[in-house]
Amino acid sequence: MTKIKKKNDPYWIHHTHSPKKGEYECSVCCRRYSESAPSCPGCGSVMTGVKERSEWVDEAEKWDMYLENF
Repeated sequence: MTKIKKKNDPYWIHHTHSPKKGEYECSVCCRRYSESAPSCPGCGSVMTGVKERSEWVDEAEKWDMYLENF
């Protein structure tokens, strides 16, 4: 039997920010960790997956605009 993911199922939010190593944030308790795990060490929620969130893309676009002026 296949498990159907619900909208509120817990998941990791993977924050990547160049040049730093990424962090994983729990979607339930919002605590951040350097690695993902099957469950959150803070609140105990069992994770169903990872959602990517790339802040570095916005930062790279800002640097491109800045450097074009030189």
